[in-house]
Amino acid sequence: MISARKNEIYNFENEYYYDIFKLSNFINENYDKIIIRKAPIDQNLLYHISSYKELDEDWVKDMPITRAEEPILVAELPNGQFRVIDGHHRINRLHRSGCTEISVISIPKEIIASFIMQKEVG
Repeated sequence: MISARKNEIYNFENEYYYDIFKLSNFINENYDKIIIRKAPIDQNLLYHISSYKELDEDWVKDMPITRAEEPILVAELPNGQFRVIDGHHRINRLHRSGCTEISVISIPKEIIASFIMQKEVG
């Protein structure tokens, strides 16, 4: 199952606001239909998350391994590329622990569109 804080939002460069809380609820309600795959924690993934400005070093260090092993959420973009929208801390935690793979739930663009807010939440 996926956990998220109530009203958790991911803001990507003021472009989109992803409603992580509602998305997590959707995933949990449809968990039997969700495909979880393994992906390498490689330089491409680490580069992709390097621009994340809200990294809490204390949380990365103190995060329980059971939380770190929850799948990250990746959104498919209209151009076919993918963006990590939830799991930046988990990627860092597992990488620093020497893990070479992480569990990933990829959200197709047709589904992720329902969880994007075009304006700032406040």
